[in-house]
Amino acid sequence: MVRTVIALLVGAALPDDLWIAKDGQTVYRIVIPEAADPAVEHGAEELARCLREMTGATLPIVSDTAPADAHEIVVGVGRRTEALGIDFGEIGTDGYRLKTLDQRLILAGPSSRGTLYAVVGWLTDHLGARWFAPGLERLPRLESLALPQLDERVTPVFEYREPYLFEAFDADWQPRMRIHGKGFALGPERGGRLRFGEGFFVHTFEHLVPTAQHFESHPDYFSLVNGERRREHPQLCCTNEDVIRICTQGILSAIAAEPDATVFSVSQNDWANDCECEPCQELVTREDSRMAPVLHLVNRVAEVVAKQHPGKLIETLAYQWSRRPPKTMRPLPNVVVRLCTIECSFGEPLATSANPANASFREDLVAWSKISDRLWIWNYNTSFMHFLLPFPNHHLRAANLRFFAEHGVRGVFEQDCYNTLGSEMAPLDAYVASRLLWDPWLEPDALQAELLDGWFGAAATPITSYLKQLATQAGRHHVGIWSGPDAPYLDDEFLIAADRHWAQAEERVAEDSSLTRRVQTARLSVDYAILERGRSGAGFAFERDHERSRLTPHPLPSARLEPFLQALKRSGLERLNEWNALDFDAYARELRELYRARHLTPRPARRESPPPSAAPHDGALPAEEAGLALDCFLTDEIQKSLPDVATKTPLWTRGAPTIDLSQQPREDGFVFRFRGELCAPRSGIYRFALRCNDGARLRIGSADVVDYGGIHPTSERIGFVALEAGWHPIEVLYVENRGSQALGMTWEGPGIARGPIPPSALKRR
Repeated sequence: MVRTVIALLVGAALPDDLWIAKDGQTVYRIVIPEAADPAVEHGAEELARCLREMTGATLPIVSDTAPADAHEIVVGVGRRTEALGIDFGEIGTDGYRLKTLDQRLILAGPSSRGTLYAVVGWLTDHLGARWFAPGLERLPRLESLALPQLDERVTPVFEYREPYLFEAFDADWQPRMRIHGKGFALGPERGGRLRFGEGFFVHTFEHLVPTAQHFESHPDYFSLVNGERRREHPQLCCTNEDVIRICTQGILSAIAAEPDATVFSVSQNDWANDCECEPCQELVTREDSRMAPVLHLVNRVAEVVAKQHPGKLIETLAYQWSRRPPKTMRPLPNVVVRLCTIECSFGEPLATSANPANASFREDLVAWSKISDRLWIWNYNTSFMHFLLPFPNHHLRAANLRFFAEHGVRGVFEQDCYNTLGSEMAPLDAYVASRLLWDPWLEPDALQAELLDGWFGAAATPITSYLKQLATQAGRHHVGIWSGPDAPYLDDEFLIAADRHWAQAEERVAEDSSLTRRVQTARLSVDYAILERGRSGAGFAFERDHERSRLTPHPLPSARLEPFLQALKRSGLERLNEWNALDFDAYARELRELYRARHLTPRPARRESPPPSAAPHDGALPAEEAGLALDCFLTDEIQKSLPDVATKTPLWTRGAPTIDLSQQPREDGFVFRFRGELCAPRSGIYRFALRCNDGARLRIGSADVVDYGGIHPTSERIGFVALEAGWHPIEVLYVENRGSQALGMTWEGPGIARGPIPPSALKRR
């Protein structure tokens, strides 16, 4: 950020005409251009309102057609700035000037948005105004306000600044934080936004060349993988001349349809399967980068766009398999390369972490910064599987943004919890991220402190202690965007201490219902980790009395359950993860059922079966009987819940020694049903843990012991059942939609340590 500042004049001895406001009176007025656009008008109104509330003085707003007066605050570019010779060169679209000339103060930028930011910049950086969250501002009371002596040029570090977080989606708050982006609904009166073409915001290959429209007649348009052209989840063949022509025409048509949009993405679909045809692979080999064919396509499109539509940008992704930059190819000047951090460990600094994932990203960032004129970052700031989970990167935002800035990054998209209110520490993240996106060299601890004080009041101190503890935990373990409650940094010791910090926070604001509600909403994060950690089987053990079939949960999740549910219902949170809407009643029933002390009725064994040995894996079952029967079904549709296959004919049936995916028929789109009998060697309470991606269900007899249906990343759920010694019918149903696959199950029971179920404890039926 370029900034030159001359200090504010202070002192009671100033002449009367050097006071903008004193004792609620003023001789100053706000001057705007005659043809001021809505953003400049809004900036002037915002300035007048804030100065009135801060000083008690009302400054009228007049047009610059009025005769000049010595005592003016000039907002925007017009007759006054022209007459005064104000220079706006080299500060960019969003930059601005703050300048004192005689008794006038100039607040203006070369664009209407720059002018709006000039007003905000003076109020924020010089007068101490703070907008902590939508609807919560702090305007300091000033008995008097002297005319400052300023000559300040401000250019934001990043041209594109987007904290993609629900709490940041407020059209009044965004210009006050000097942020704008694709996801914001900013009209002209709020300075507008960076516009992407409709339907052209990342992952656009399918949009540009639809598979359903072209595959039948032109399979060569799509990626060759393992010797076959992909119909399911393909990429494009980026060296195919027809594909290049279609993509170019698609972008030109989009520009014609939306001439006000600036950015149009030509970028890979959100999966693997890049093309292995000979021309594509020749580029990959020559450039030592799977990005090379993509950049070949993107540059060809961008070349035509540059000639016909100067100023339009073609964006593409350096993402997962395409992240590594090519050796000799270079993006054209109108190409934006958006580099993604998705593989990184987010509890460690990107610039210095020894974590291999971070070191690899760092290497790619440095290389891209040397060859790209316009490098943007897509950064991640939450667990997308668990929006409430403590995510230990709050202390790293400044360091990471400085790292980006030091390597010439010009835009940052901070993807956070974007589709529901109330995620983990959302007010803190929205405020700190927004301030740092404007100026990464602000002091992050000071930003955190002022937000915690403004949002939580007297509870700020214990919450600060909690955040320090969370930061300490983070550096010890890999923290990814799919981290779950079983993540190692969320151990029982940490959560017990965190619970104490939040209890203190509630105590400190007990007399203020508004602050209490904010604290309770923020405390949901730790409560969620406590409850889900027990539910996942990673911690907070259940005490099992095998003789009495009595199950007693750990006292901490038991104590936190009802306060958590009450606060969750009030919070406005609508999703626990990126995909699924929260069914509060169903979720509450699940947790209440798990976290209640209860007697489990033992399920009787099959009496006609031979009695088991004390340790089933020591007992000898014939090889043809050990394990389970496995039925396989194929499906071409996404299964959002577990399908009913009871009346369907399987593709095949085989023996399976263990419950896993070693016999999967293809990468995506299948259902497995394991069935047979399970041997319980002793009577007592058994704990089963089902780990899966996507959905799965364990049924013993007629009881669903673990039901983990739905689409979700790899994670684990537990269930308990009391079993009499003997053999019990068992069924495991699993569905794989697309993407990653995982299936496994462990058990633990009287005399049985946690581990996989041995084949000899399973019998086919």
